[in-house]
Amino acid sequence: MIMQDSMSTGKKNEKVKSCRKGGNKVKLLEKLKSKKKTEDQEVTLEETYDVNETLLSKLAPDSIIEKEDYIQLGDNYTKTFVISSLKSQIEADDLREINELSENINMSIFYSEIDNSKIEKELSKSISENTAKVNSETNKAHIKAKAQAEIDSANTLLEQLAHKETKMFDLQILLTIIANSREELESMSGQIHTKFSALGRVTYPRLRSKEAFDSNLPFNNNKLPELSTNTISSNALSYLFPFHENEIIHDSGIIVGKNRTTGNIIKVNPKNLLNKHEFTVGISGSGKSTFLFSDMMRKKTLGDDILVIDPKGEFGEPFKVAGGQWFKFSNSKGGNMLNMFDVPAQSIKVDESGHYQEQINPLRDHISSLMVTFNLMYQELTLDASNELSEVLIELYDDFGMNIDDDNFNYSKTKSTDFPTLSDLANLIDSFAKKTIDNNKENPKYNLERYERLSNFRKGIEKYVTGLYAHVLNGHTNIEVKDSGLVAFDVSEITEIKDLNRVVYYNVLTYIKKLILNGNGKSTQVYVDEAHYLADPKVPVAMENLFIMMKVFRSLNCGVTSATQSIQDFFSAKDDLRNYGEAVIDQSVQRLYLPMQEKEVDEVNERLNLRLSEEDKDFLKVRSGEKTEDTGKGFFYVGSKKVKIEVILTELEKKVWIDKNYEDFLD
Repeated sequence: MIMQDSMSTGKKNEKVKSCRKGGNKVKLLEKLKSKKKTEDQEVTLEETYDVNETLLSKLAPDSIIEKEDYIQLGDNYTKTFVISSLKSQIEADDLREINELSENINMSIFYSEIDNSKIEKELSKSISENTAKVNSETNKAHIKAKAQAEIDSANTLLEQLAHKETKMFDLQILLTIIANSREELESMSGQIHTKFSALGRVTYPRLRSKEAFDSNLPFNNNKLPELSTNTISSNALSYLFPFHENEIIHDSGIIVGKNRTTGNIIKVNPKNLLNKHEFTVGISGSGKSTFLFSDMMRKKTLGDDILVIDPKGEFGEPFKVAGGQWFKFSNSKGGNMLNMFDVPAQSIKVDESGHYQEQINPLRDHISSLMVTFNLMYQELTLDASNELSEVLIELYDDFGMNIDDDNFNYSKTKSTDFPTLSDLANLIDSFAKKTIDNNKENPKYNLERYERLSNFRKGIEKYVTGLYAHVLNGHTNIEVKDSGLVAFDVSEITEIKDLNRVVYYNVLTYIKKLILNGNGKSTQVYVDEAHYLADPKVPVAMENLFIMMKVFRSLNCGVTSATQSIQDFFSAKDDLRNYGEAVIDQSVQRLYLPMQEKEVDEVNERLNLRLSEEDKDFLKVRSGEKTEDTGKGFFYVGSKKVKIEVILTELEKKVWIDKNYEDFLD
């Protein structure tokens, strides 16, 4: 039988409550056991059982000793804290570090809704008092500024209450820590003050420590409401329900990596997210390519088609061994060719959120994309020349039997050789300067003014027509993607050619867009590695098109994984309206931040408002000249939820990716 009584120990600030078996004391749980029932009261099945006093005696501590700085429960030491003066705005990240604590900490939350009229009365009183402070001639500037800020905050809250946009709650938070020794207890107490100061003021009620301890027991009875009461909005309260967990584990999907904080797996089902877009950034050697490879392989096992722009030539060979396709692009004669003038079978228009709206004219849409290509090829294109060039492109397609105003033209029936090439465009522009053609016949296209408007552009693209880079872009498409299960577009041989890399990169991306538009809607992931090649500050529309493409792909069951090792270049594509590097990242629900240079970490944190702590930033920073020991380790986001991640390869992935034993794919 568990007994309870109190005695004085003769020591200051110390009480002992002993709990022991036997004796003629009042039974502690007698109230729970039986109240006499009147004859008409129903007796439940549970009430027919006796209390298991043997079990309760074993669970109960031998004694409870109250001291000024702690309570001793048998061999354990405990403290219960209260949190008051909560911050007016609580963000999800404020709770993240709290949930990363692995120590024995129990948190109880008591809340109840407050009548709006009471809040409105208090806010009105606060506004009046602070207005007096602002108008006082004796108050200093910082006092007036603080008072004005409180007035603005109160007015905002009053407006929200008036429009029923929020509710107010009375909230109390109590925390109990339990340790095996006093030293451990003091260490944990320090952590409590450090971590929970993100929420408000943490205090230990020395004179009422036992009441505080009792309040944190699961009996829904707070004995210290006057010490722990806070007023909080429904928005701030929502972050506490459900309790924030430092885990990302979906019911199904792929394993992304290991949670470095908890040791559990990180599992994500992209099909259940707002979109399937991903973004990853990390310096060379940070594990970015390793993550991309594992992500490709795991998505492939779920049935996704994989298309990748491969600027380092890393993925083609394993893809080919696994039965996929590997297309290499170089400046050599007879190599693979993608004709920039190929038109997709269809084009669609989506809204700002990426939802399908309507079919649009494929040729008209593709000419807009071609104009981006030509701006990358010749960046000095003037407004007059640009307007003229768009008209010339319309005329060029018309010469090949494709009228821009014919919305019923079936582009799916055209062969690759039916489309014009870069030579055809050059010849058309050249024809504007020729008065006569064969046999001295009058040239109907002769127009010297048109030629003069395009003469500089014509000279600028000559190296792509018959010059140094003629074998890369000038010709009909000579590849065929028969099965898009695993396809690598290897552009490694031209990535170091400054005049060429952005043009080819964008041309490949445009071809992939054509594949997706012409496809059957099968789940597909497109990987755009080293996407900063698209980010030209002089031609931001290239990165803008990637941003638009991501919105279009969303409605076609396709995700885009953008990756870069140069975040500063990635952010360089911007105009007066927006930064398109940031826009691409914002479009990506999943984001992986791997080790970066110190200035890059600071820039990412500031531009994307990641709200990284100094500890978080130090974790991501790689000092100049040092080799990182944290390869594959970083922060992984799904929406606003963040965890520390370590990318882990399976045994098969290690054999293929690390050991280059590609034949293991066949097994």
